[in-house]
Amino acid sequence: MIETILANQITSELAHEIDNEICLGLRDFANVAAIPTWSKTPDIGVSRWEHYNGFAITLAENAATIFQATEKFGANFAIAGTQAAVIFRTQVGFNATGTNDVAGPHKIGTTADGINVFVNPIYDPHEYVMGFKGGDNTKSGAFYCPYMPVASTDLIMSADFRGERGWATSYGTAYINDKLYIRGSITA
Repeated sequence: MIETILANQITSELAHEIDNEICLGLRDFANVAAIPTWSKTPDIGVSRWEHYNGFAITLAENAATIFQATEKFGANFAIAGTQAAVIFRTQVGFNATGTNDVAGPHKIGTTADGINVFVNPIYDPHEYVMGFKGGDNTKSGAFYCPYMPVASTDLIMSADFRGERGWATSYGTAYINDKLYIRGSITA
């Protein structure tokens, strides 16, 4: 039983590390345009609520930038830092998943325009990445390719009777079409 619990925990930690590596790779790879910035400070006479909902215009512009660059696809997902996720969550029509007990990067909901939004605490709190993920290899710009599932060594007992075991996985990532991703920033 302890073996099963340990294997589940290790597998979860490895998945968490892989998720972070992929998210950071997408952030660094996003290159369709200059980094757009959006200020969360409202103009004089504009309520904070109205201003925050104006962020939807920036999202639509980002999706249009991707569509213009690819001539095929707009954005269908966004990965946001913790503070950027707040702006996504406050959009009118945002459909939250209601899941708060998930560790690490996870889906927080969907915008009114159908963009799946994920939060990743490893990102700078005020940045986000938008992109397109297709249903097959011809519609994707980045790939995660596992070729060895999680494997462990045998338990090795040292002279002081402390057991040790190694865990590993092997996979490859490839980023091939930077026009499918745009990186954004939210300023104070």
